[in-house]
Amino acid sequence: MDKKKFLEDIVKIHSVSVATIDSDNKPTIRIIDMMYLENDCLYFLTARGKNFYQEITKGTFVVNSDKCISCKKCITVCPQRCIDYSTGKAYIKNKHCLRCGACKEVCPTNAIEQI
Repeated sequence: MDKKKFLEDIVKIHSVSVATIDSDNKPTIRIIDMMYLENDCLYFLTARGKNFYQEITKGTFVVNSDKCISCKKCITVCPQRCIDYSTGKAYIKNKHCLRCGACKEVCPTNAIEQI
């Protein structure tokens, strides 16, 4: 099954389980309504006052500029386009970051850290 078909099936199912870490750093499961699919990205809605919102927005990603080799692999996988290279090194604009970790996964020098 390809990615697009898989995501289309999730939208049809609508409610899916999502695992996160709660405020006590214990694993927890939330049932989330998957709402919309666009350009191979799956979107859902949650309110800022809900525990789930707090759990998925906990922590930020930063770039250790001493480790960054400016390969720009992170910018190619960022769904929000929130990585800036205007200084010659990667900088993550956390205001727009989804905290998906895709940038961290592709960084060949482990320059991206979650704090």
